Amino acid sequence: MADTKITALATGTTVHSDDWLLFVDTHDTSMASSGTDKKVSPANALKGMGTIASGQLPTIVAGSSGQIQYNSSGAFGGASSILVGANGQLNLAAIANASNQVAGDVWFDSTQLCPVHFDGSATSANCLNAYRSGIIFSQVAKVTIAASGYSSLLSTSGALGSNTLQAGYLNVVGRTIRITMGGYCSSAVSSPGTFSPVLKLGSNVVATDGNSGFTANKSNTSFVGQIQITTKATGASGKLDITGWFASPDAGAFTSNLIRICNGTSMGSPAPQTQVTLDLTAGYTLDFGFNLSASTNSIIMTNFVIEVLA
Repeated sequence: MADTKITALATGTTVHSDDWLLFVDTHDTSMASSGTDKKVSPANALKGMGTIASGQLPTIVAGSSGQIQYNSSGAFGGASSILVGANGQLNLAAIANASNQVAGDVWFDSTQLCPVHFDGSATSANCLNAYRSGIIFSQVAKVTIAASGYSSLLSTSGALGSNTLQAGYLNVVGRTIRITMGGYCSSAVSSPGTFSPVLKLGSNVVATDGNSGFTANKSNTSFVGQIQITTKATGASGKLDITGWFASPDAGAFTSNLIRICNGTSMGSPAPQTQVTLDLTAGYTLDFGFNLSASTNSIIMTNFVIEVLA
């Protein structure tokens, strides 16, 4: 055996942690000027390899470019639904709800087109699917309006995100968008007139209320509001239901304590019983403002946030 060439030895297919590997230590010339034969464990052999240049390792697992590798029943493979992008970003490909979810699962749902967390309990049987997204727009600049007629209270200057909903973004049953807002207003000493809140998608009025009155002789009186948009049917004749409210928590900026906003396709003409029909395969820029009957008041929007809940 001592006179057998290495190339003549039997071929092994598995290296165990307690095996020995043969190598030539070129830094030890006690055996020959070219180096000394020595043994090394597989673990220590890897430690001594240092930085491995590109292309020096053989392909040992399957999968496509960008796929994360994982151990499945002892074999490595590519996770087709978990990718790493060209700039290092993690990407979850859209998949259907699995029937064997366990607590802590996260995936990108192919029906709702948003991230889903299976959580709420440490016990899988007690968990629920939590459809999650987040803020897509947050206004930074104040907007002041005073002119009669419709004026927008939104500004994209310096804003976080975008108030433009891309084509098909609303074309998902159950898609829910929540708008929260706040600001303050001042009114004329007498006969301040009326206003109606107006929510638009593109040029389309989709929610409004009848004319409400300003309380006369108010200065820098705060108001807050909230609106929710939910897709009920999809397609070119998609259906939306929209509900919301406004209130002035201090000193009563408006003659009504609580002002609604609901379905309606004409300014000042609410129709809460009639869903809004709109082509939801298209994209729209969301806008909100007041339709004022007089130019003797000023309304200032300080905060306007759009969140996607599902």
